[in-house]
Amino acid sequence: MDAHIREYVDKHLIPLAYRGLELLEQLTPPGRRTVKNTLVTCSGGLSVTLVPDDMPIVLQVFLEDVYSKVKTFCQEVERLSLEQYLARPVSYYDDEHAISFRKVIPLNQFTADMEQTYQSARTKIEDISEDVGEALQALHQFELAHGDPSLDNIGYDTEARRFVLFDFDKSITRATDHEKSRDFHQFQTSMHRSLNGVAPPLGSF
Repeated sequence: MDAHIREYVDKHLIPLAYRGLELLEQLTPPGRRTVKNTLVTCSGGLSVTLVPDDMPIVLQVFLEDVYSKVKTFCQEVERLSLEQYLARPVSYYDDEHAISFRKVIPLNQFTADMEQTYQSARTKIEDISEDVGEALQALHQFELAHGDPSLDNIGYDTEARRFVLFDFDKSITRATDHEKSRDFHQFQTSMHRSLNGVAPPLGSF
């Protein structure tokens, strides 16, 4: 690893990870004080995401200025009753600069069993196109933008039974027309690449 990258990780991401693990320990029910099998991932150098196997939440810990931006975005989404389109926030932890979200299944974690039990009149690709296209349109109507709606940031909400956006590090609350157009372009490009050059069915656009 390059020296300046290592310095950045040591200074920013490792402390975020420790802070998140300590918070998860506090949230764990009494008698089960060890958070086991917790997956820790870094998101663009802006946050650390912790995914405990035995808890129905994902915990994301942010750099301070990023936390303020993401919290504002999530609260605006809630105020406008657009929560069905996104991974839903559960709690905000201002002291730790952390937000817990209801757990969704990232696309890259769809197992063969999930594929077999996934019930829809359309293909999964068509559902992703429809659900995420609808989500982006709803956000953009209120001058909100996700900022990075690639397939890496799309998951399946088993309760809502729809595909939703998550990971709001790059979210925008006063989006310009250019930023909204970039949302659609990035989503379309990501879909196109995943299909190996086959144009995706983006009818909802």
